Amino acid sequence: MRDDLDDLFGGLVGAPVAERPQPFKFLDPYGPDDRAIFFGRESETALLYAQFFKSRLTLVYGESGTGKTSLIDCGLRAQIPPEDMLFIPVRTAFEPATAVRQALLKQAPLAEEPPEDLEVLLREVIQRKHKTLVLVFDQFEEFFLFQPASVRRDFARQMAVWLEHGLDLRLLIGIRQEYLAQLTELEEWLPDLYQNRLWVRRMSREQAQAAITGPCRALDIAIEPELVAELLDTLTAGGQGVELPILQVVLDTLYRRAVADDAEQPRLTHAGYQALGQTQNILAQFIEERVSAYQDEAEPARQVLKTLVTAEGTRRLSSPAEMEERLLQFGAEIPNERLLELLRRLVDDRIVREDADHHRFELRHDALAARIWQWMTGIEQELLEVRQTLEHRLREYRQRGRLLDAGMLDDLKPYESRLHLRGELADLVAKSKQQAVRARRRGRRRLIAGLVVGWAFAGFAFVQWDLAEQARNQAEYQRNWAEQEINRAKQEKTRAEQSLEHDAGNTPAARDAIMEALTIARDSHAKHQDEPSRQFLAQTLGNLSFTLLFNRQFQEAIATAEEALALNPSDILPATNQAHGYLLSGQFEKAEAIYRQHARDKVNDQQTFAEAVLDDFAKLRERGIDHPDMKKIETLLRTSSGQP
Repeated sequence: MRDDLDDLFGGLVGAPVAERPQPFKFLDPYGPDDRAIFFGRESETALLYAQFFKSRLTLVYGESGTGKTSLIDCGLRAQIPPEDMLFIPVRTAFEPATAVRQALLKQAPLAEEPPEDLEVLLREVIQRKHKTLVLVFDQFEEFFLFQPASVRRDFARQMAVWLEHGLDLRLLIGIRQEYLAQLTELEEWLPDLYQNRLWVRRMSREQAQAAITGPCRALDIAIEPELVAELLDTLTAGGQGVELPILQVVLDTLYRRAVADDAEQPRLTHAGYQALGQTQNILAQFIEERVSAYQDEAEPARQVLKTLVTAEGTRRLSSPAEMEERLLQFGAEIPNERLLELLRRLVDDRIVREDADHHRFELRHDALAARIWQWMTGIEQELLEVRQTLEHRLREYRQRGRLLDAGMLDDLKPYESRLHLRGELADLVAKSKQQAVRARRRGRRRLIAGLVVGWAFAGFAFVQWDLAEQARNQAEYQRNWAEQEINRAKQEKTRAEQSLEHDAGNTPAARDAIMEALTIARDSHAKHQDEPSRQFLAQTLGNLSFTLLFNRQFQEAIATAEEALALNPSDILPATNQAHGYLLSGQFEKAEAIYRQHARDKVNDQQTFAEAVLDDFAKLRERGIDHPDMKKIETLLRTSSGQP
């Protein structure tokens, strides 16, 4: 491992590469002008081209980082003459109808005042341009992350009307595959949504080889065959296909170093690749090194980056004003001028990009968002989720005038002081509280009136008996509710375990299911504070920590396992996950201490701690997660437990 990562990333900023044609894209997607260097997706491009002309609605889905955006913006668009079709990219992180209007007027500005009706505007643009209009809704998961149900329904109706009314229009939707099921809520208006679809998988070894050598050949850049072979061996070792963000960052880094060594005849070498160290961690190394270089500004920069991540660990578009408010919940107050300086530096360092049209900022890739999400503490992640829920409800309030209900206000109480709400969000909460107070007063008046009438007809004794009976019924209801919630949580946990067991590529789904179980378990424990709910919460946290390992969220797995152990120290199974998290994140000494401590202990009647660890290692390797120190631990445990 290098003593100074500056040797690796020092050339990433301000290098003289911008004057030359760029063979690799770092974390940027390929666009319409990159056709000459776009390799490895020829078969998918042909498939998408065929699918695109089968229907006026096309769906493209796949994992984050498989290159969906590049396939659409470069692969497909390069096959269609620009005089035939006008592609209009639309981001649904904003109110979708407004986003479509703005995107249209940007691509096809009108001299006169544009019509208010969006369908009329679409017709006018189509008529003036004499082209088929293609609305490209890429990153469509933002539609579900940032828009409330009422907005989603209204916009689905609008899209259906455009198609029914015969506009010369096509809709192209790109979405991450873990959000694919959520599209079912749109089928009422778009029944053929799933009929014309393309699944973009990770690149195979052969495709990745073309993606490496093709741009070098096109731009006459030398690359050593030994480098290509070892890079492919490393990136395909898990059998899950190639992670394109890692491939692009490695290649871009090697290229920039090669240009720094010889600007006239850059050569990508095997020796340069070996100097990178652990390739799989290059994104983490990149962002850690870049931010650490800020010295006194490193911690403020980290807090700024946290404001660009959603509660689901994906990137989000944010204005400086929105970031200033969110910074307060992370305990940082950064004046606007200083915030803009940090953002400019993060843009220069290729961590953040700016949407100049809306003066908003976002991370360059979801791969960076996943890393930054791991920086957050448990309470910071909860605050992020609560604020995001409030923002959804604010959009709902704007659409329908619906205030927060009493349940939402109760859920908000533990977090409100740390959220530092301002503006419309603060007004929404204040109005909702006023409504709740008025509702309670009306309820008390009705109760008093009912008691007076009841007393007059049945007497005080009957009222007392009735209240006691209600109390008994309420207690019985609470017990039944607790049993039902725990059973529901167990069902969610079982679903998560099955997902993890039977579908190696679906660990986000397993995590989501266990998160649902965890929410139920936390609610049950908060209400009852009894031994069964405490044990079940600890067990659910232990399961979540295991799932987080398969999502490569090692720090979060450690924290979750520690919480489980604090709740139920007698159950040492979560200690396996705690130790795995330390081991896989490079903290060998901490991991070794835990493995040694429990080597001879039993996690249950059927299995020892050592056996559980060895089983876990096998499962992790099946899913492409490995570490050189795992062999050391296997030797240690077999020796300590007397296994052969």
